[in-house]
Amino acid sequence: MSQPVSVPQPRRKISARTLAVTAMLSAVAAALMYIEIPIPVLIPSFVKLDVSDLPALLGSFSLGPVAGIVIAFLKNVLHIVLKGTSSAFVGELCNFALNAVFAVAAGLIYKFHKNRTGAILGSLAGAVAMGLFSVPLNLITNMMTLSESMFYSAISSALTLWSLILVFLGTMVVHQFTVRKTIGSVLLSLGMIVIIAFLVLLGFSISQQMTTFVETIITELLRR
Repeated sequence: MSQPVSVPQPRRKISARTLAVTAMLSAVAAALMYIEIPIPVLIPSFVKLDVSDLPALLGSFSLGPVAGIVIAFLKNVLHIVLKGTSSAFVGELCNFALNAVFAVAAGLIYKFHKNRTGAILGSLAGAVAMGLFSVPLNLITNMMTLSESMFYSAISSALTLWSLILVFLGTMVVHQFTVRKTIGSVLLSLGMIVIIAFLVLLGFSISQQMTTFVETIITELLRR
Protein backbone atom coordinates (compact mmCIF):
# COMPACT_ATOMS: atom_id res chain seq x y z
CA MET A 1 0.00 0.00 0.00
CA SER A 2 1.24 3.42 -0.83
CA GLN A 3 1.46 5.85 2.02
CA PRO A 4 -0.44 9.10 1.71
CA VAL A 5 1.72 11.98 0.66
CA SER A 6 1.54 14.92 3.05
CA VAL A 7 1.01 18.18 1.28
CA PRO A 8 2.91 21.04 2.94
CA GLN A 9 0.67 23.79 4.15
CA PRO A 10 1.38 27.17 2.59
CA ARG A 11 2.81 29.71 5.00
CA ARG A 12 0.52 32.50 5.95
CA LYS A 13 1.83 35.74 4.54
CA ILE A 14 1.81 38.98 6.46
CA SER A 15 -0.70 41.32 4.91
CA ALA A 16 0.09 44.85 3.87
CA ARG A 17 -2.47 46.10 6.40
CA THR A 18 -0.61 44.37 9.24
CA LEU A 19 2.70 45.89 8.15
CA ALA A 20 1.17 49.35 7.77
CA VAL A 21 -0.57 49.27 11.16
CA THR A 22 2.57 47.94 12.88
CA ALA A 23 4.74 50.65 11.31
CA MET A 24 2.25 53.39 12.19
CA LEU A 25 1.90 52.27 15.82
CA SER A 26 5.69 51.96 16.15
CA ALA A 27 6.15 55.53 14.91
CA VAL A 28 3.44 56.82 17.27
CA ALA A 29 5.04 54.97 20.20
CA ALA A 30 8.47 56.41 19.37
CA ALA A 31 6.98 59.91 19.30
CA LEU A 32 5.19 59.32 22.62
CA MET A 33 8.51 58.42 24.27
CA TYR A 34 9.36 62.13 24.16
CA ILE A 35 6.29 62.96 26.28
CA GLU A 36 6.83 62.75 30.04
CA ILE A 37 3.78 63.25 32.24
CA PRO A 38 4.50 63.80 35.96
CA ILE A 39 2.29 62.13 38.57
CA PRO A 40 1.88 64.77 41.28
CA VAL A 41 -0.06 62.85 43.94
CA LEU A 42 2.27 61.23 46.51
CA ILE A 43 4.77 60.27 43.80
CA PRO A 44 8.40 61.49 43.53
CA SER A 45 9.02 64.06 40.80
CA PHE A 46 11.38 61.81 38.83
CA VAL A 47 8.63 59.19 38.28
CA LYS A 48 6.87 59.83 34.97
CA LEU A 49 3.88 58.24 33.28
CA ASP A 50 5.08 56.43 30.14
CA VAL A 51 2.30 56.57 27.57
CA SER A 52 4.46 55.02 24.84
CA ASP A 53 3.33 51.54 25.95
CA LEU A 54 -0.20 52.16 24.70
CA PRO A 55 0.47 51.66 20.94
CA ALA A 56 2.02 48.24 21.65
CA LEU A 57 -1.06 47.37 23.72
CA LEU A 58 -3.38 48.43 20.90
CA GLY A 59 -1.31 46.47 18.40
CA SER A 60 -1.44 43.40 20.62
CA PHE A 61 -5.24 43.69 20.83
CA SER A 62 -5.81 44.20 17.11
CA LEU A 63 -3.00 42.15 15.53
CA GLY A 64 -1.92 39.70 18.24
CA PRO A 65 0.79 39.49 20.92
CA VAL A 66 3.59 39.09 18.38
CA ALA A 67 2.73 42.44 16.85
CA GLY A 68 2.91 44.00 20.31
CA ILE A 69 6.46 42.68 20.72
CA VAL A 70 7.45 44.01 17.28
CA ILE A 71 6.00 47.44 18.04
CA ALA A 72 7.85 47.60 21.39
CA PHE A 73 11.09 46.65 19.63
CA LEU A 74 10.73 49.10 16.74
CA LYS A 75 9.77 51.88 19.15
CA ASN A 76 13.07 51.61 20.99
CA VAL A 77 15.06 51.23 17.76
CA LEU A 78 13.54 54.44 16.40
CA HIS A 79 14.20 56.20 19.69
CA ILE A 80 17.87 55.18 19.59
CA VAL A 81 18.22 56.30 15.97
CA LEU A 82 16.55 59.67 16.54
CA LYS A 83 17.77 60.56 20.02
CA GLY A 84 20.61 58.17 20.80
CA THR A 85 21.20 56.40 24.09
CA SER A 86 22.56 57.69 27.38
CA SER A 87 22.61 54.32 29.18
CA ALA A 88 24.66 52.10 26.80
CA PHE A 89 21.36 50.59 25.51
CA VAL A 90 20.48 49.24 28.98
CA GLY A 91 17.54 51.63 29.41
CA GLU A 92 16.14 50.87 25.96
CA LEU A 93 16.54 47.12 26.53
CA CYS A 94 14.65 47.34 29.83
CA ASN A 95 11.93 49.46 28.22
CA PHE A 96 11.53 46.90 25.42
CA ALA A 97 11.38 43.96 27.84
CA LEU A 98 8.79 45.57 30.12
CA ASN A 99 6.67 46.81 27.20
CA ALA A 100 6.80 43.36 25.58
CA VAL A 101 5.70 41.63 28.81
CA PHE A 102 2.84 44.12 29.18
CA ALA A 103 1.67 43.69 25.58
CA VAL A 104 1.97 39.88 25.51
CA ALA A 105 0.13 39.33 28.80
CA ALA A 106 -2.68 41.67 27.79
CA GLY A 107 -2.85 40.35 24.24
CA LEU A 108 -3.07 36.69 25.28
CA ILE A 109 -6.05 37.35 27.55
CA TYR A 110 -7.80 39.50 24.94
CA LYS A 111 -7.19 36.80 22.30
CA PHE A 112 -9.55 34.41 24.12
CA HIS A 113 -11.95 37.06 25.46
CA LYS A 114 -12.48 39.64 22.73
CA ASN A 115 -14.76 42.01 24.58
CA ARG A 116 -14.56 45.02 26.87
CA THR A 117 -14.09 42.85 29.95
CA GLY A 118 -11.26 40.96 28.27
CA ALA A 119 -9.54 44.22 27.33
CA ILE A 120 -9.79 45.56 30.89
CA LEU A 121 -8.66 42.30 32.49
CA GLY A 122 -5.86 41.98 29.94
CA SER A 123 -4.61 45.50 30.64
CA LEU A 124 -4.66 44.88 34.39
CA ALA A 125 -2.90 41.53 34.00
CA GLY A 126 -0.29 43.14 31.75
CA ALA A 127 0.34 45.90 34.28
CA VAL A 128 0.74 43.35 37.10
CA ALA A 129 3.04 41.17 34.98
CA MET A 130 5.13 44.19 34.03
CA GLY A 131 5.42 45.22 37.69
CA LEU A 132 6.48 41.75 38.78
CA PHE A 133 8.97 41.42 35.93
CA SER A 134 10.50 44.81 36.71
CA VAL A 135 11.78 43.61 40.12
CA PRO A 136 14.28 40.98 38.86
CA LEU A 137 15.04 43.16 35.84
CA ASN A 138 16.11 46.04 38.09
CA LEU A 139 18.26 43.68 40.15
CA ILE A 140 19.96 42.36 37.00
CA THR A 141 20.66 45.87 35.64
CA ASN A 142 22.05 46.98 39.01
CA MET A 143 24.34 43.93 39.05
CA MET A 144 25.44 44.73 35.49
CA THR A 145 26.25 48.31 36.47
CA LEU A 146 28.13 47.17 39.58
CA SER A 147 30.06 44.57 37.60
CA GLU A 148 30.95 47.19 34.98
CA SER A 149 32.31 49.61 37.60
CA MET A 150 34.28 46.81 39.27
CA PHE A 151 35.68 45.82 35.88
CA TYR A 152 36.84 49.37 35.13
CA SER A 153 38.37 49.65 38.61
CA ALA A 154 40.27 46.39 38.14
CA ILE A 155 41.53 47.49 34.72
CA SER A 156 42.70 50.85 36.15
CA SER A 157 44.54 49.12 39.01
CA ALA A 158 46.16 46.66 36.61
CA LEU A 159 47.35 49.48 34.32
CA THR A 160 48.78 51.39 37.29
CA LEU A 161 50.66 48.31 38.49
CA TRP A 162 51.96 47.66 34.96
CA SER A 163 53.19 51.27 34.71
CA LEU A 164 55.11 50.91 37.99
CA ILE A 165 56.68 47.68 36.76
CA LEU A 166 57.77 49.37 33.52
CA VAL A 167 59.32 52.27 35.46
CA PHE A 168 61.18 49.82 37.69
CA LEU A 169 62.49 47.76 34.76
CA GLY A 170 63.38 50.89 32.77
CA THR A 171 65.37 52.31 35.67
CA MET A 172 67.22 49.03 36.14
CA VAL A 173 68.06 48.65 32.44
CA VAL A 174 69.01 52.29 31.71
CA HIS A 175 71.28 52.68 34.75
CA GLN A 176 72.38 49.03 34.74
CA PHE A 177 71.49 48.65 38.42
CA THR A 178 70.93 45.47 40.35
CA VAL A 179 67.46 44.73 41.70
CA ARG A 180 68.43 45.92 45.21
CA LYS A 181 70.02 49.09 43.90
CA THR A 182 67.01 49.78 41.66
CA ILE A 183 64.61 49.42 44.61
CA GLY A 184 66.76 51.82 46.64
CA SER A 185 66.87 54.31 43.76
CA VAL A 186 63.08 54.17 43.26
CA LEU A 187 62.42 54.62 46.99
CA LEU A 188 64.88 57.54 47.12
CA SER A 189 63.20 59.15 44.12
CA LEU A 190 59.76 58.73 45.67
CA GLY A 191 61.03 60.22 48.92
CA MET A 192 62.45 63.23 47.09
CA ILE A 193 59.17 63.69 45.23
CA VAL A 194 57.26 63.67 48.53
CA ILE A 195 59.68 66.19 50.07
CA ILE A 196 59.48 68.51 47.05
CA ALA A 197 55.68 68.30 47.01
CA PHE A 198 55.61 69.10 50.73
CA LEU A 199 57.89 72.11 50.27
CA VAL A 200 55.80 73.39 47.36
CA LEU A 201 52.57 73.10 49.36
CA LEU A 202 54.25 74.70 52.37
CA GLY A 203 55.50 77.60 50.27
CA PHE A 204 52.06 78.05 48.70
CA SER A 205 50.40 78.09 52.13
CA ILE A 206 52.95 80.61 53.50
CA SER A 207 52.49 82.85 50.46
CA GLN A 208 48.71 82.80 50.90
CA GLN A 209 49.07 83.72 54.58
CA MET A 210 51.52 86.48 53.75
CA THR A 211 49.18 87.85 51.08
CA THR A 212 46.28 87.82 53.52
CA PHE A 213 48.46 89.53 56.17
CA VAL A 214 49.58 92.25 53.77
CA GLU A 215 45.99 92.84 52.57
CA THR A 216 44.85 93.14 56.18
CA ILE A 217 47.58 95.71 56.98
CA ILE A 218 46.76 97.76 53.88
CA THR A 219 43.06 97.72 54.73
CA GLU A 220 43.74 98.89 58.27
CA LEU A 221 46.01 101.71 57.05
CA LEU A 222 43.44 102.88 54.52
CA ARG A 223 40.74 102.99 57.18
CA ARG A 224 42.93 105.30 59.31
